[in-house]
Amino acid sequence: MQGVTHLALLSRSGHCRPESPEGEAMQKLCERPVELLLQPCDVSKRPEVDAAIAAMQGVQDLPCGGVVHAAGVLEDHTIAHMESGHLLPVFSPKVDGAVNLHEAFAKSSLAHFLMFSSVAALMGSPGQGNYAAANSFLDAFALHRQAKGLPALSLQWGPWADVGMAARGGVGGPGFWAPKVAPSDALQALSGVLAAKGDPRRWASRASIGRSC
Repeated sequence: MQGVTHLALLSRSGHCRPESPEGEAMQKLCERPVELLLQPCDVSKRPEVDAAIAAMQGVQDLPCGGVVHAAGVLEDHTIAHMESGHLLPVFSPKVDGAVNLHEAFAKSSLAHFLMFSSVAALMGSPGQGNYAAANSFLDAFALHRQAKGLPALSLQWGPWADVGMAARGGVGGPGFWAPKVAPSDALQALSGVLAAKGDPRRWASRASIGRSC
C-alpha cells in the first residue's frame, strides 16, 4: 500500500469519532501526503456502492488501483441458539459486499482486491459459526476471482489489538486461542502478503506453537 496518494474510505456512517482509535488513525493519515475521502456507503447494497464510486470519481478523477473489503458485523450465538435472523446481518456485509465490489469494479484494472477474512474461518471461534461461514465465503471467492484471472487475496486475520472487532470485545475475546496482534505488526505482515504469489487464501495471526488443543 506504500505510495498511495489518494484513498477513499467507505463506511455506513461516513465518519468516525476523533477520540476513537480509528479517529486517531485517520489523523495520522491526514498528516501524510494522501488525499483522503470519507464516503458513507453500505457495501451490502449495490445502489450505495455505485453512488459511492460515482462520488469518488467526481472528487478524485483517477482510476481505482485497488480495493480493500474490510466490512464485518458480529451476531454471536452458539449453534443451539442460532436462528435464521442471526445469519443475514453477518452474511450481508461480507458476502453481498464482496460480490457488489467485485461487480462494480469488473471493468477496472485493479492491482489488488483484498478481502479481510478471519482466522475464525480456519480454526473456528466460540459462538461465531455464522461469522466463520461468512468469512469462508470470502476465502472461496478469492479462489473464484483468481480462476478468472483477477487479482484476489483473502487474508484470514487473527484478532487485532487496540482497533477493530477484538478491541470492542468481538473476535479474540475470552476462549479464543490466538493472542492479539499489534496494528503495526499487522500492517507489516500485510505488506509481505500483498507481494506473495500462489494460493490467494492467507493466514495472518499470532499463535503459540507449543499450545495444546
